[in-house]
Amino acid sequence: MVLVERDASTAIFALTLSLEKVLPPNSSLQVEFEDPTAPDALFVVSGSVNEKGLLLAQSPKFEGLRNKRAYLARTKVLGADQQVLSIHDQWIWFNMPNELRKFYATKIID
Repeated sequence: MVLVERDASTAIFALTLSLEKVLPPNSSLQVEFEDPTAPDALFVVSGSVNEKGLLLAQSPKFEGLRNKRAYLARTKVLGADQQVLSIHDQWIWFNMPNELRKFYATKIID
């Protein structure tokens, strides 16, 4: 999902995934979020699994979003030696109707 603040020009991507399998011992999760301000760059963050087996991750704050656009979030399971064991791609769709834009400070680009 995309979270925008009413009084700030920033937004974040947030991702919650339900894990279907137990992670291998000594593995880790890495989430790559597309950076809307620099399309060739990525936000790379560590993911964590909560007690309910949900992966929770969020991007750093950024300014500006393209409206009616999907942004890629790629989750990687890394083994103990940092090799990629699994990849899951999730698209985050952003669409803010014109009627709502006046209520938020985040820059929306058509």
